[in-house]
Amino acid sequence: MRTIVKNGTVLTNQDEFRADILIEDEKIVAIGSQLASPVDLEIDAEGMYVFPGGVDNHAHFEALNTDG
Repeated sequence: MRTIVKNGTVLTNQDEFRADILIEDEKIVAIGSQLASPVDLEIDAEGMYVFPGGVDNHAHFEALNTDG
């Protein structure tokens, strides 16, 4: 499945910029301006922040619990 997140404000550990993000099979394959590609799903992120590669950390802290 190919998904594009368009018009978002992308935040990385070093920068903040407007861009589109192309995702294929749950992996980011491109970040750039006006990416053109046939996609299955297009998400308009106008006015929103996008954190590429971010992990929902609260859901993963439980994995560190060694008490069983």
